[in-house]
Amino acid sequence: MDEGLVSELGNGVFSLATDYPGVANWPLWVSLVRGNSVALVDSGVATTYDAELQCGFEQLGVVPNDVRLLLITHGHPDHLGEAWSIKRDTSAAIAAPLEGAGWVEDFDLAWREFWLDLADGDPIEDDHHLLATLSGKPGVVDRLLRDRGLLGRARK
Repeated sequence: MDEGLVSELGNGVFSLATDYPGVANWPLWVSLVRGNSVALVDSGVATTYDAELQCGFEQLGVVPNDVRLLLITHGHPDHLGEAWSIKRDTSAAIAAPLEGAGWVEDFDLAWREFWLDLADGDPIEDDHHLLATLSGKPGVVDRLLRDRGLLGRARK
């Protein structure tokens, strides 16, 4: 990872570049918040952890077990693809908004409810495999968020 691809935004908040080529000519970044523990906001695509984030952690002096929370903001492949690889290699609980947790947990649900609707009848079946691959392996969200807070206890 290039030194310029980890930048401090201020007060222990960092942006880490990903290996995703970008959306609408903008690169995709993962945010890392460091305090008593470390939280990540989003995870990039299914290759991001090995390709970029581990190196970013090293540059910041973060070890995997420092990561306690991974907040997935929404169920698009470029935001959730590495969630369960990060969970496997860290201490992170995965949190997501209640309204989007289904898409985070189940690519096929997101495919039916979002991607096919977005295509508005245009044939996009060729994109299914690519988007599913970018979305990574499925898993279960540990904490559901609603109205700026935690909704109940961790899910099993």
